[in-house]
Amino acid sequence: MENNGFRVLALTFMMLAALVGTAHGADRIYWTSLGDGKVYWANLDGSGGMQELNASGTSLAADDSSNGGAIDPVQQRFYWANYEESKIHWAKLDGSGGGDLATGSATVVAPGGVSVDPVARRVYWANVNDVISYANLDGSGGGDLSTPGASSDGVTATTVFPAAGRIYWTNYGFISGWLSSARTDGSGGEQISIVGVTPDTPYGIAIDAAAGKLYWADVNPERISVANLDGSQAVAIDKRGLEMKAPYGIALDPEEGKVYAANVAGDNLTFLRTDGSGGATVPVALPKNNAPNMPVVYKEPRATSAPKLDARAPLTPKFKKKGRRKAPSPLPKLIGSSLTCAGGSFAPDLVEARLYRAPVTISRVVTRDGEQISTVTSTVKPEGGPQPVPMAISPPIASKPGNYRCQETATNAAGSTVQTTAPVAIFKTGKLKLNKAKGTAKLTVELPAEKGSLKLAAKGFEGVSKEASGKAIVLVKPKGARKAKLADKGKLKAVVKLTYTPPDGAAATLRKRLTLRQP
Repeated sequence: MENNGFRVLALTFMMLAALVGTAHGADRIYWTSLGDGKVYWANLDGSGGMQELNASGTSLAADDSSNGGAIDPVQQRFYWANYEESKIHWAKLDGSGGGDLATGSATVVAPGGVSVDPVARRVYWANVNDVISYANLDGSGGGDLSTPGASSDGVTATTVFPAAGRIYWTNYGFISGWLSSARTDGSGGEQISIVGVTPDTPYGIAIDAAAGKLYWADVNPERISVANLDGSQAVAIDKRGLEMKAPYGIALDPEEGKVYAANVAGDNLTFLRTDGSGGATVPVALPKNNAPNMPVVYKEPRATSAPKLDARAPLTPKFKKKGRRKAPSPLPKLIGSSLTCAGGSFAPDLVEARLYRAPVTISRVVTRDGEQISTVTSTVKPEGGPQPVPMAISPPIASKPGNYRCQETATNAAGSTVQTTAPVAIFKTGKLKLNKAKGTAKLTVELPAEKGSLKLAAKGFEGVSKEASGKAIVLVKPKGARKAKLADKGKLKAVVKLTYTPPDGAAATLRKRLTLRQP
C-alpha cells in the first residue's frame, strides 16, 4: 500500500487566474478654479458631490485664481499654478495638506497650464510673458526652458510627453492661435502645422500616445479637435448638441474613448466621445463662478494581467532499487508545499493624456478555502522613485487540504481593484477500510471545505461521481474480470484515479495504490 506521504496531488501548480475581481472606490476628476484659486475633485459618477483638496500649508489666499494643475503620481501630490500670487503650490492627494514649491531662478509670472514629468521629476508651467518654465520636484530650484523654433504667443496650457522627451502647448494667439512642441532637453522645437482644422483660441492639449493623436480644445468655437501628432488629418469631433461653454483645458481617457473638458464659462465639466457619438455633462454640481479649468482624470487601478499561484512541492526521498527493477517514483507530496503568489500587472499612468491610474500600493495574500493563511505581502511606491518596491516575506505552506488562492489588491487615491486567482486544489486520501467478505473497500478522502466534484475512475472498477467536501467516503468496487480475479486469487493490487474539481478552478488528481482482499 502506498505511503500516506505520497498520496497528495494537485494537477496544476501554475494556473490561470479568474477575471479581474471587484473595484472599491470611484474614478475621479480634479480641476483648479479661476474663481477662488482652490483645487477641487469629484467622482465621475457624481456620487459624493464636489470635494475641496486640503491646501493648508500653502500661501493660497482667499481671492486668488488658480489656472491649471497636474498630478505627480510618485509623491501623490497635486501641483497647480496660482495666477494671482505667481506661485506654484502642491497638496497631497490624501488631504493631509501641502506647501509652496521652491522655483529657484525660473520665471513665475501669472503662471498657468501646469504639467508634471514624473520621470524627470519636474513640473512645467506657462507664464503670461510666453516663457515656459520648470522647477524640480525635490525643491532644488528650476529655470526657463529653451524652445528655439517653437513659436509662442499667449501660451495657455502645457502637457509633457515623458516617453518622447517633449512638451506640447497651446497658443491662444490674438486671432486664431496654434499648437507648438519642444524638446524638454532645451534643444529646440517647432510650431505644429495643423491641416484640416484651423485652431481658434486653443486652450488645453492632451495626447493619445498609442494612437499617435493629439487633442485640443478651442475656446471660442467651443469644440474639441483631433489630429495626428504631426498635425495632419485634423478634424473637429462631432458634439451632437453637447454644450461646452469656454472649455479651458482637457483630459483624455483613450481606452474609454472620452475627452473631458472644464468649461470655465459654464461652471461645469463635460465629456465628449472621441468617436463622434456625442457626450454628456459630468453629474456633479459646481457653484456659480467656480470657473473650472484644466481637468485631470484619476482612476482606480486597471488590471492588465492576473496574478498566479505557484505551489512548489518539497523534495521526496528516492526509491531504492529492488533487484533489477526500480520502483516507480512517488507522486508529488503537496501537503507541505510552499505557495508563492506571482503578481499581475496594472495599466500605467498616461501623463501626456492627463490620465492617472497606476497603483500606489499592491498587497497580496494567500487564502485557503477563503481564509487568509499568509502574512500580507506589500509593494509600496516610494517617494523617490516611480516603481513599487517589493517587501519580501517567507512563502506560506500548504499544511492541509484546501482550495488555495492568491488575492491581489492594488490601491491608489481613487480606490482599490482586487484580483483573485482560480483555486489550486490540494487533497489527500486517508484510511482504507477493507470489506473482505465482499471484496470491496471504503476509501476516506480529505477534500477542501468548498464543495466540488469528486470522481473515482479505474479500469475494471465501478466509477464513482458525487459532490463532496471535507471528509468523503468512496466505495472501491471491482467488476468484470478484475472481480473474478480477486475471487480466484483472494488478492488484487490496483491503482485507482481520484479527481477533485473545485467549483471555479482546474481539476486536481491523485492515484491511489491499494490492495483488495477476499477469502
